[in-house]
Amino acid sequence: MFESIQNGLSIFGESVRILFKYPKFAVPLLVTWCILAPLTIYLRFMFPWENYPPLFLILIIFGTIYLCSFLFSLSCVILLELIRQHETGGDLRLGKALIETIQKDLPGILVIAFVWAIVWFILSVLKVLTSRKRGGYRHVPSPQEAATVLAGGGGVFSWLNLGISFFQKLVRMTVFLVLPAIAWEHKGPFNAIRRGLHVLREDAGEFLTVYAGTGVAEAIIYLPAIIAVKFIGQAPDIFWYGVIIYTACAWTFSMYLEQMSVALLFLWHKKWEVSMQDAEKNGKSLPQLGEVPMPSLLSDTTDLMANPEEH
Repeated sequence: MFESIQNGLSIFGESVRILFKYPKFAVPLLVTWCILAPLTIYLRFMFPWENYPPLFLILIIFGTIYLCSFLFSLSCVILLELIRQHETGGDLRLGKALIETIQKDLPGILVIAFVWAIVWFILSVLKVLTSRKRGGYRHVPSPQEAATVLAGGGGVFSWLNLGISFFQKLVRMTVFLVLPAIAWEHKGPFNAIRRGLHVLREDAGEFLTVYAGTGVAEAIIYLPAIIAVKFIGQAPDIFWYGVIIYTACAWTFSMYLEQMSVALLFLWHKKWEVSMQDAEKNGKSLPQLGEVPMPSLLSDTTDLMANPEEH
């Protein structure tokens, strides 16, 4: 167990170092935030919810969640394509990564995002049912109101909602662990789900360590924004615009840590499988995951190996 924790912490640290050397890895997520943040503000403050029947509102909510799950998945696969570019000795080209993602991986992304959206929708309904009812808004929000919502400070705290949020994060990171099977191993969506869950079972200790590490990092990163929206009353608009910009950077960084960490875990697992296959062929003892050097995007070594099943 201690070895698994150590491995997970190594993955977490490597993810941070990679971003400082290659900031491009976070660009897809920053673009995602720039799309979803205005949508969040519009739906929260300005959308005329009372003008539509309940069934239509359910479709709107599910459609919005599906859009979110799709954009999260798309940004993750673009990151995986950037890793492929790095591992094959090419420059990190976002446009090329986007084109390859759309050409090769889009059908699988659409299916995975739809399955994820169903789970996300059910959890969101549970959150609504266990929260106090809030009144409608229907106005253009002030910068302070927008900053409060985007920083996650506009809700009512409950331990049940906190538990649901933890489970949502678990589901999200599991999806991020499934997507490499689509991007790197060209599996169909349901085979990719089985592959991702197999990696999760085999490397549960490392996954949970990464899960906890990214959660702690997220809490620390968001703390200044939460303090601002909870405890600062009147302030110039420029201050709240600064909080919004900080929140965008915090969200991008925290989501990047989740995506890159599980990508490195999947890559390490692939490398371990190849090492076990070689050891078995040569009659040697099978290595543990920690006995195989962790993949690094900061070195010149190519770690993106073929799936052993393909040999």
